[in-house]
Amino acid sequence: MKLNKTVLRCINCDPSYEIGELNKPWGHTGKKAEYYKGFIGIQIYSDAPDNYDYNIQHLICPFCNNALIDTGFPREDLHLIGEVSSWNRKVLDAMMQLRSTDPIEYQLKLNQFKLQKEQHDSIVQQQCDENIPKCPHCKSTKIKKISGLNRGASIMTFGIFSKKINKSFECKNCGYTW
Repeated sequence: MKLNKTVLRCINCDPSYEIGELNKPWGHTGKKAEYYKGFIGIQIYSDAPDNYDYNIQHLICPFCNNALIDTGFPREDLHLIGEVSSWNRKVLDAMMQLRSTDPIEYQLKLNQFKLQKEQHDSIVQQQCDENIPKCPHCKSTKIKKISGLNRGASIMTFGIFSKKINKSFECKNCGYTW
């Protein structure tokens, strides 16, 4: 069985190592490091230790040389739970326990996490979209800022009849200026 999309755990390292010690090579710090404490094989980086074997039967912890346990817990679930719970390890431990004792309830809770993530992503996307300037006439985002030189040339050409006096933007779609 090849290392696939499940999370491996070192029971020896989980309770004993200091946060900076084990997570430093894997790039996690702070609350995220505490969340991933004891889990190995979450992502395999090019700078993984040489004795990090990719075959689960022979996989050993690169830090304490003990055998790793395949938790059977999907990596995607680990990351999703972490993102939604703000990297709360107690929530992860409870979800891992729930997965082994009541898979149906686990799936219900996981679907709630997915829904929360989708809602959060939707809100973030909506906020990004709101910050993009749009033409007030046709709602197009194809706009350009009117340069001072362009405005000056228009005023010199058309005088007080220039459309660009006191205007800052021009729509490339419909030509509206505001």
